Amino acid sequence: MKIFIHIRLVLVLLFTFNLQYTILNQQTSSLYAQDPQLFENDWYLQKVIIENSDYFPPSNAEVEFVGLTFYENSSNDFETNVCNLFFGNLEYDSNQNFTILNSAITLLGCDIQDNSIFEGVYFGFFSDSNNNHLEDPFPYNITTNGSEKTLVITNIRGDEAIYGDQILSIGAFMDIPFSVYPNPVKNTLTIQNQNTSFKNLTVYVFDISGKLVPTEIKDVVNSNISINVSHLKSGIYFLNITNKDGHKQILRFIKQ
Repeated sequence: MKIFIHIRLVLVLLFTFNLQYTILNQQTSSLYAQDPQLFENDWYLQKVIIENSDYFPPSNAEVEFVGLTFYENSSNDFETNVCNLFFGNLEYDSNQNFTILNSAITLLGCDIQDNSIFEGVYFGFFSDSNNNHLEDPFPYNITTNGSEKTLVITNIRGDEAIYGDQILSIGAFMDIPFSVYPNPVKNTLTIQNQNTSFKNLTVYVFDISGKLVPTEIKDVVNSNISINVSHLKSGIYFLNITNKDGHKQILRFIKQ
């Protein structure tokens, strides 16, 4: 009789534990469910509102646009830019919140003072007074008006960064549609130029600290550029691609 009671008690405990695990697992799963539009769009900064003052991004030969991209991968990468690139990893702790786990900024610098000033304001939206990224969650909200989408991110201070999925004012912007592959790369990195009218390109490679590193351009075939990176140490690097008019694009790649 006692053995039978013990067996029933064990079964009840196992059922209770399994029920609690199922509930907790469902809650945990729901915490990480994000709006898929966050990853499906490239977001272009429209303005930053700091202490009720509007700051608009520059548009010139040095800064064509200020974009923000979220990557739906194992490390939840993100990146945004002015002259430099601010990037890192995120944790999504609820349906409409993310927290910056770690971050870094390239040290390429701005040649135009207005760009440098705006970069300080914009990157400061994500940072504290010591230039460390805020550890508090950033709530976000995506709304749709016709064919246009708007992303609003709020920091702990109540400031807002407002993005759209379309470039509203291109100014002197000229699209330089480059992409790189393979990424990550072991030996040879290829820069694919999807617009063959862009010629006389200058390509530099920088490490994560902003230091220029020597590279060898192996060949140029059909406007694609191949670069030997086999001698580089493993890590994150940046390509600075500039055309003859001074328009540039910065791309990130990972050396294995």
